[in-house]
Amino acid sequence: MDPDGCWYISPTEEIGIGIDRSSIEPARSYSNEILRGLEIFLSIHPDYGGHPLKILEQSVRCFPDQVGNDISQFTGLPNAIAFIGPACSLDSNRSLRLLSDAGIPILTPLTLAAEGDFPSWLPLLQNANQTADSITNLLVENFSTSTFGWIIENVPAQREFLTGICQNLEKSGHTCLEPVLLDAGVINLSPYLSLPLIEEAPVWIFLYSSASFSNLADLNPILKQTTVILLDPNSFKPSLQQSPLANFYFIGQSQTDIPQEFTLSYEKRYNGQNTLVSYKSFQAAGMIVQALENSAILLKNKAILLPRQDFEEELSGLLPVPGGLCLTPIESYQFILQDQECP
Repeated sequence: MDPDGCWYISPTEEIGIGIDRSSIEPARSYSNEILRGLEIFLSIHPDYGGHPLKILEQSVRCFPDQVGNDISQFTGLPNAIAFIGPACSLDSNRSLRLLSDAGIPILTPLTLAAEGDFPSWLPLLQNANQTADSITNLLVENFSTSTFGWIIENVPAQREFLTGICQNLEKSGHTCLEPVLLDAGVINLSPYLSLPLIEEAPVWIFLYSSASFSNLADLNPILKQTTVILLDPNSFKPSLQQSPLANFYFIGQSQTDIPQEFTLSYEKRYNGQNTLVSYKSFQAAGMIVQALENSAILLKNKAILLPRQDFEEELSGLLPVPGGLCLTPIESYQFILQDQECP
């Protein structure tokens, strides 16, 4: 397909929707959820105009010097009309540029840091800069401390995201302690958090995916006298398996009305609780099919002619308004919604 022209999908050809797959956390978890949302959608809408809708899984080595090369392989696929992701947020500028230059619309169901103009990028959540601003406002307005402690997953994307948040906090006269970096698979905090270190900040924030946070084994004995915040901008409700902490808050996306049918389908297929990323992926797939219905030209021989510009304009018109972040107290595993702060 010429980026300025049309896709031609032959009578027997499938219509491809791409995703990236990684074995590195947190990209692995996000790519799993993107896949699940897409699978649920395709179980309901398996084809368009007699052409099967096919998931094109692109394996991505989520390392700074490799992810762009792997994404570039995807752009050469002739029947790839859209991409849901990227789940790997490293070198996101290059990934978005490669996909956009190839004329492939990118629907992103999670918070992503990107700088530049990417005409084909359609984020379904706030970008990382907007999210960092929202986080800063929530912390400054709701906690009187001048010093925040940080515990984060030791991956480049989280470190970069924290840098943006702390730059904002420092502008408002606050201090970030040097972050405690936890590698994948760590479940015990005690080797990393001494009592003197904990006492340096009255508020400790976990910049963590909810799934990884739920695996930590010794939160209560270590942080029971401390205000603790779980910060996951790609979730709206964590799945908690911990004994509740005395002063525990969650910062995540505002509550999203997820259809009951989607929740039940997810539980039945995967025996678990659906996530915001999986639902946003499902939503993105629906946008793709609706944009096809509004822009594709079905030829007499059952081939499809899809004008790129018309298709992308239809997608842009379907893009939902991104929700904001909220601060929610958690007591005994329950959200205290009446005390929720959503600036």
